Amino acid sequence: MIQRIVANVGVNGVDQPSRRHRLSRNDLRILAVLIALALTASGCRQTPQDASALRDRSPARATDTAASLVVGRAPPSSGGLVSIVLLEPRPARERPVPAEPQVMDQFGLAFSPTLLLARPGQPVEFRNSEDTLHNVRVYHVESRDPAFNVSLGPFGKYVYRFERSGFYAVSCDIHPSMAADILIIDTPYAAVADNDGRFTLPDVPSGSYTLVILRGGARIERMVEIAGPRTDVGLHDRQE
Repeated sequence: MIQRIVANVGVNGVDQPSRRHRLSRNDLRILAVLIALALTASGCRQTPQDASALRDRSPARATDTAASLVVGRAPPSSGGLVSIVLLEPRPARERPVPAEPQVMDQFGLAFSPTLLLARPGQPVEFRNSEDTLHNVRVYHVESRDPAFNVSLGPFGKYVYRFERSGFYAVSCDIHPSMAADILIIDTPYAAVADNDGRFTLPDVPSGSYTLVILRGGARIERMVEIAGPRTDVGLHDRQE
């Protein structure tokens, strides 16, 4: 990216025979701004998905009373499969859908992240962060119904709100090796476990929940009680 920026500065008239290795102060300021923008974009792509991004974080709802930090271990990743951890309140409680979008990026001929969680009605922003033409084709896995198929030019974006729960398959027809998944879930308490199966869910209100772990086609669940400042709800010892 930086080499491309330097090349563009040269094209714009700096790299002339009489000034081939001498950039003016103004040219250097322009180059510094462009490099900073490129590094900022790279940093955004590397930010991990926040488990609290599925919740409404408006000031009136910024914290829950008697909230607990929920931790545990699910089955570790294997064969490309990771564990998805959900806490479903019992009885069911309606929670506002966050206005902030979840983001799926395209960079380096890959989707990032390869698994994204979002709520029904929550904006999902699809980005193309490179100077390559992509498209985004999405369909509901269970029904095979198409959601959309859009072209994304260099550095373009597209925002979509999924209303139906379930898994969605994401692909790019222009680059068949690119693939990702989206899971639309009703509960705001969800996370993708790390490679060792560890997960953390902050600020979960006290009460009864169904703990669900999804991994491939398998589903593990049991009732749990959330109470106190920290609750351990691991299922790794019950997967059999």
